[in-house]
Amino acid sequence: MAALGVYRLLSGSPHVAVAPPAAGKHAVTGHHPRRNPAARTSQAAKAPSAAPAAPAQPLTPVRAAAFSPGGGDNPQLAHLAISGHRAAGWHTDWYTSARFGNLYPGTGLLLDMGRPVTVTAAQISLGSARGASLQLRVGPAPALADLPPAAHVSGASGAVRLRLTRPAHGRYVLLWFTRLPADPAGTFQAGVYNVSVQGHP
Repeated sequence: MAALGVYRLLSGSPHVAVAPPAAGKHAVTGHHPRRNPAARTSQAAKAPSAAPAAPAQPLTPVRAAAFSPGGGDNPQLAHLAISGHRAAGWHTDWYTSARFGNLYPGTGLLLDMGRPVTVTAAQISLGSARGASLQLRVGPAPALADLPPAAHVSGASGAVRLRLTRPAHGRYVLLWFTRLPADPAGTFQAGVYNVSVQGHP
């Protein structure tokens, strides 16, 4: 029996297991993604591209109110600024100087959007007298400290378009006048005949 075993070993019997060549092992590891630039390129091509930003849309306030440290100028007229009727609007009280007769740091019109929104722009129709300075402020609560400035304009009159350099988030939008234009009577007063807000709900 021992002689038979030796004979089979020397004669290359087909029952003897043969190890696979080293080249076969290298071929398997060659499929590893870290060693296959083509595989990485193919996977990158299948990655989804970023969706384009949605365009801004009109945002409708649910109410408007006069706003100032003194309680607000002409509160009974505030709703006219968002009514869509450009013939009538809200206006401040008249003052003896452009800086509110040194009585207040400012006065304005507060818009309640009804829910938190993202504001990207606003269009405001002022009176014809040039010289109004105002800020667009946006924030979560109806208090000046909670409404940081998002845009501003100086020496303004007529149709004013404010584009925010960065979107602002909040439920409340404040048109805050810091300087008033002169009126024909020699006093100082500002008016808002229409205001529209754009952004994302």
